[in-house]
Amino acid sequence: MAEAREIEIPDFDFSGFYYPEIFRALIQFKRTNVPEITDENENEPFVQLLSAFALVGHHSNVLLDIVATETLLPTARLLESVRSHLALIDVKLKQAAPAQTDEVLEFSKVFTVPTNIVPVNSQFATEETEESPQIIFETNESFTIQATDKPTGIFVFSAGKIKLLNNSFDPADKITIEGIDFRNGIEWIPGATLFDTLIEIRDAINSAVSDNINGRIYAVDDSVDTLSLIPLTQDVETISISKTDNVTNNFDIQNGAFGLNRVGVASTPSVLFPLFVSSPKAGDIIYIAHQDIMWDTVEFAFDASGSGIEGVWEYFDGTLEDAKPDTVTNLGSNLEFDLTTLLGDEDRRSTVVRVVLSATGAFEVLVSQFVGGKNIIRSNGLLGQSVVSIDEQAYVVGTIWNEVSQLDDGTNSLTQSGKVSFDLPQNQTQNWIKTSINATEAHWLRFRITKVAAPTIPSVDLIRIDSGSQFLLVPIVQGQTVAEDPLGSSNGGPNQEFN
Repeated sequence: MAEAREIEIPDFDFSGFYYPEIFRALIQFKRTNVPEITDENENEPFVQLLSAFALVGHHSNVLLDIVATETLLPTARLLESVRSHLALIDVKLKQAAPAQTDEVLEFSKVFTVPTNIVPVNSQFATEETEESPQIIFETNESFTIQATDKPTGIFVFSAGKIKLLNNSFDPADKITIEGIDFRNGIEWIPGATLFDTLIEIRDAINSAVSDNINGRIYAVDDSVDTLSLIPLTQDVETISISKTDNVTNNFDIQNGAFGLNRVGVASTPSVLFPLFVSSPKAGDIIYIAHQDIMWDTVEFAFDASGSGIEGVWEYFDGTLEDAKPDTVTNLGSNLEFDLTTLLGDEDRRSTVVRVVLSATGAFEVLVSQFVGGKNIIRSNGLLGQSVVSIDEQAYVVGTIWNEVSQLDDGTNSLTQSGKVSFDLPQNQTQNWIKTSINATEAHWLRFRITKVAAPTIPSVDLIRIDSGSQFLLVPIVQGQTVAEDPLGSSNGGPNQEFN
C-alpha cells in the first residue's frame, strides 16, 4: 500500500485574474523557485510554457467572469441572458425591429394630376460625420399623390342650435336632443330673464346622464339667447334636435351636421357660395383637407367678406397628453385647472380638453372657459381623490386638436380676402397626422369659431392651398434592400459562366 505523501504548495501570487497579471506572477515564481533559468526571452521554451499556462488561466477566468456577469440582471449584457432573467418575472421581450421614422418632403412645384412621387425602396440617409456613420433608410411602399392644386375636402360643420325667442313658455314645451327630452318644469325651469332660462337649459343638457348625451355633446351659451351644441368626441358627426313648442313660439332650433363638400365650387373662379349655411355661431367649424399632403398656407378670395367672427386655426395630432396645467385650485367639490401653457393667453373657449390624474388614470373630458383673462377648465368632481392633490405635476392635460403656431392671418378672421399662413406642424413637438372627418381620411386643418358678435356670412369665390409650400410625410425604415441573386454573382452552383 502506497504511503501518503504531503504535497507542499509553493508561495504564489494568486491575485492575478487576466493574462498580464498571471504571466507576471509566473515569471516571479520562476525567478524564486527556478533561479537557474535566467533566460526570459519570449522564444525560451520555459517562458513559452509559462505563457501558455497564463493564457489557459486567462481563458478560464474570462469564462467565469462572463458567467458571473450574466447571472445578475443589472450586469447582464447578452440578450439571451436578459431575456431569461425577465422570463422569471413573466416579462417577454419582443423581437428586435429596425428603426422607423418619418421624412418630410417639400415639393418644388404644384402637381395638377396624380403623380407617383416616391417609388418603393426609395432611399434616404442621415448625413455622415466624423462622429457617426451614415444610416440608410428605405420606403416599404410607393407614394402616389392626388393633384395638389386644390383641396380634396372642404366641409363646414354647423353646431346644433337652440335659440330662445320668448320667455313665456307653455307647460308641455320641451326640447329633444338625440332622443332625450328636456321638459319645461321638469329638467329645466324658466328663469326671470331669457338668459336665465338659457342657462337652465344649458345646465340641464350638460348634467344629463344618458349615454346619448353624456360625454358626447356639450352645450355652450353663444349669446344671451342662443346655445350651441358641440361634439365632445370625434365620432359625433350629427346632433339631432327637435322641439315641442305649443301656443307661444319659443324655440328656433337647428340640427348639428356637416354640409356638402365645397371643393368643386371653391376651386372654380366666379362660382360663389356662402361659407356657412346659416348665421355663424360658436362651435361652427370650417374643415379643409387633402388626402395625401400637408401645407402651410390657405388663401381665401371673398366676394363679400364676413364680420363679427372670432376663432382659432387648429390641426389634428390625436395626442391627449400635451402639457401640465399651470396651476390647480381646489374649489371644494371640484377642481380648476389653468391651461395657459396648453392653450395660450388668447381666448380659446369651448376647446375640448381631457385632464388625467397620472397616479390613477382617472380622467374627465371637459370644455374650456375663458375667465379672468385665462383659459381654464373646471372638473365635475375630484377625479376620485379623497386627499386632493393641487400639485400641477400630478395631472396631464391635452386636446387632440392643437392650435397652429406662428399664425399670420391675412384674412383678419374672414373679414377680407387674403392668406392664412403658419409654421408646418410637423417637428419634434408637433405631429400633424391624418384622421377621418365626415368619412374622409386626410390631413385636416380647421377654423373653429369661438365667439361671434352680430356676425355676417362670408361669400366665397376661391379657397386655395397651393399659395405656399406643400409637403409629403413619408414613413421610412432603417435598412437597405439587397437582391438575393444579383447579376454576375455566384449562387454556389457548379460550372457557372460570367461575361
